[in-house]
Amino acid sequence: MNSTNSADSIRHHFSYLLVIFFVVFAFYALNSHNLGFVYDDQEQILARVETPVSTSLTQIFLNPHYSNQAYYRPLARLSLHFQISLFGKWPAGYHLLSSFLGAVLAALLFRMFITLLPDTRPLISAGASLCTALHPVFSSCVFMISAQEVLLAGIFIIAAATAFFRNQPVRSALLIMAALFCRENAASLPILLFAACLCGTRKTAHTCLYSLLPTLLLTGLYFWLRRQAVPGGAITEPDLSGPLMAFIYLFQTILLPEPQLFYEPAPAVWFTAFSVLPAGLLIFAFYRIGCLSKDKSQLKFWLLWLLIMFMPTANLIEQQTPFDERHNLIILPVFTFLAAFFAENIFRRHKKAAIAGIFLLAAILGGISHYRAQFFRDDFTFASQWLRTDPEAGEAYAIFGRLFMDRGQSQQAIAMFEQSVRFRPNMASSHDSLGYLHSENNRIDMAEGCFRKAVALDPINAAYRYNLAQNLRALKRYIESYAQISLAGLFAAPEIAGYQSIQRQLLETHTEFWLWIIALTNPIL
Repeated sequence: MNSTNSADSIRHHFSYLLVIFFVVFAFYALNSHNLGFVYDDQEQILARVETPVSTSLTQIFLNPHYSNQAYYRPLARLSLHFQISLFGKWPAGYHLLSSFLGAVLAALLFRMFITLLPDTRPLISAGASLCTALHPVFSSCVFMISAQEVLLAGIFIIAAATAFFRNQPVRSALLIMAALFCRENAASLPILLFAACLCGTRKTAHTCLYSLLPTLLLTGLYFWLRRQAVPGGAITEPDLSGPLMAFIYLFQTILLPEPQLFYEPAPAVWFTAFSVLPAGLLIFAFYRIGCLSKDKSQLKFWLLWLLIMFMPTANLIEQQTPFDERHNLIILPVFTFLAAFFAENIFRRHKKAAIAGIFLLAAILGGISHYRAQFFRDDFTFASQWLRTDPEAGEAYAIFGRLFMDRGQSQQAIAMFEQSVRFRPNMASSHDSLGYLHSENNRIDMAEGCFRKAVALDPINAAYRYNLAQNLRALKRYIESYAQISLAGLFAAPEIAGYQSIQRQLLETHTEFWLWIIALTNPIL
């Protein structure tokens, strides 16, 4: 009888899992199939499509994610490289894959909950999982193609935690390694699992460490590889207010999501007198759970998840965008737990109200996400919304600058890039684009200053050094041009856009430089 009930339970759970997967996939596929490329997609996808090159696994695993950021995400880069070869410039293909990844993440989240909360009714767990999968924070990661790295990391993190609690340490270690190769915030998962092992079981610290031994070994290998690709490593910020502000932003975006898209907002945009309200709601929710719960281990585990899993991106690691909704995706399981716990307690007294309430919440969150999809339609719509909510967003001005460049409207493009560097002085790409536009308008001296700023901000970017070398060549400063093109050739990786141009120009400059030297030293010439 027990084995029959167990088999029925597995089939029952599997049917819920399939429903969750297809609902989430259909929701995002229908909302994103007509969306285009926006913001980082231009650099990550279109620039690589236009200059196709062959890239080896060694180059992918021994190079940073960006030339000017301490990010190491080789598995995410490998996934994108495969998609570029498969889809090219067809955005619908990328968006369908993002919808698939979102559906997989939602299904795995349900699977983790029935593992950790076996006493919660499957219908309640399914409703809570849908609330998470349709949440605006979740949708921000699905609607933008370049955010696939967050979805991949979330998939591996959830799968690794589930495997660990099912006493599968080797599988858990491999999944954690995969998560680390997608995004840095997975680095705190071993700490969470160790703390959960101590709090949720009667095991000693030595026993918990032994169960995590494969994870610790592979994590050490990850940090060694990361050190080879990113020698500078991560930089800890001295500002202690960073984590506090990041947590307030986290509570606000998860508990009281804004229907409008506020992309990478400045503190002045999102922080108001009401921003502390979600923090109060969260404290009250955990207090009520502590009063209602008989098993305090679950409460401890989700508090640990909230505190530990968010710390790597709570402004403790230097990052370009401290306030970005995609950072908060990995904290959504805590939101799932809150929804499931309260719905389960209401279910005991008011069955219909509990079921209706949790699926109504899922519908409301899905409605907000559906409304937000329009802002990811194309670069113009995306940048317009960004400037509407944050008039000092330098990145948004850069998007408009690139759009004007593509249309051949150089003066309008210059005005946009000047605004970009005004509000974001350390944006190297905008300085480089300004230099290119000044060169096109025969303002070579002004272009040199812009190119030098771009190189100073991102010294190992081969394309910026190449542009500076071209500018110095036009100014007949051959020695400096030779030095810059040589450095460009040193830093150039085969997978970057313009690699062939850099190599060709390097050869031409070598030849031109030595001919110039001969001409200077030979009176006959």
